[in-house]
Amino acid sequence: MNTLSPEELHILSQQSFYDHKNSATEKLYEMLSDTRLRFMQVIQPEQLLCPEGVDFKRGQLARGESLNGYPYVFLDFPKLYTKHNIFSFRTMVWYGHHFIFSVILAGDYLKSYQRNLKQYISEDGDKNLWLCQKGLWDWKQSHYISIHHNDAARIIKELDYLKLVRFLPLSTLQNPMQVLNESESFYRDICPMIKKLR
Repeated sequence: MNTLSPEELHILSQQSFYDHKNSATEKLYEMLSDTRLRFMQVIQPEQLLCPEGVDFKRGQLARGESLNGYPYVFLDFPKLYTKHNIFSFRTMVWYGHHFIFSVILAGDYLKSYQRNLKQYISEDGDKNLWLCQKGLWDWKQSHYISIHHNDAARIIKELDYLKLVRFLPLSTLQNPMQVLNESESFYRDICPMIKKLR
């Protein structure tokens, strides 16, 4: 039978550790609720190339205790998850890792999104966007490559989804206004890839 180490026993006995974790989680819920409101102000659904049924009003705010062993809090807004289509902006705080903005796309308009992304890469400089190459629900930064990486075009073509992420340090969360500004910046950088063609 395994026994607890002194370090593990110390953590288990520290009520203040759990008090701080709980208060931090409550504040994160508030920040992500405010992020949803900021998205509602800047997102113009009628201009976006997206499947029918995308939730542009409510979204989902939730948390979990074990993403690769670490707690997390996330906001999905706007969002749509069906058997055939995914269109979601996921904002997530992964404890011990990163503050993350992402867009997850799959289904009917995937080829349009891929084409728009390739055009975006060819026209713009680095916008600190990372391309997922390992799995749709993988959040380890080591499993992502810059959209300007030499292999990006090949990976974009091969995947049956598109997931673009911006990783920010957790210290960003010290400034709630910066959180809101970063959310708006992320949306504006992603927008060229998901807009309807005129």
